[in-house]
Amino acid sequence: MTIHLVTYYPMILKARGRKAIKKYQLKPYIDHSIRREPNFDHDYPGISALCRKSKLAPKLKIGDIVVYITVKGKHERDTERHHRLVAVLKVIEVCRDHETAAWWYQSRGYSPLPTNCIISKSLQWDQTTLTEEQAEEAEADYIKTANHWPNYIICEKVHMNLETPRAIYENDWLSIIGRPTPNTLNKVNLTPEQYKQLCSFF
Repeated sequence: MTIHLVTYYPMILKARGRKAIKKYQLKPYIDHSIRREPNFDHDYPGISALCRKSKLAPKLKIGDIVVYITVKGKHERDTERHHRLVAVLKVIEVCRDHETAAWWYQSRGYSPLPTNCIISKSLQWDQTTLTEEQAEEAEADYIKTANHWPNYIICEKVHMNLETPRAIYENDWLSIIGRPTPNTLNKVNLTPEQYKQLCSFF
């Protein structure tokens, strides 16, 4: 089992996202994109390569753990920049492509599909932090990426808090991983002891 720590961009960090949260009654810490990566509020969230390409989804195996924290920012107008610990997912199925993943969901009665499954319809641009033009460009890029890196990973939820996730500050990271902040450009692998300490923030 490998424990991966990755970041994502939540709706709440941008004014356009906060407007969509209010308009559509969305949970503030869902992903910001037209194909939410992952689609946290699905019963069985899936991890695709749409955003990270070869860096995560193609490397995941059954039993792996993926810990999602927000990118660093002043979430909810906090005066100090920090991360929020939002979700922990455990890999239960590795699919060779999005079509196979769609069959997995549909054969078990899960509808609609997660939005990051390319077989599904993407979200309206005004349910994201993107402009209409940015959403169109993102969709075109996602389709190309899904063709090049088709892997789709189905997960079960170990932990999920999309409304009031705990803040993790630099001093917290120092005690957990030995440095003030993780490298948010790439995923970080955690040791079992580091993961155990992080779980205390649930």
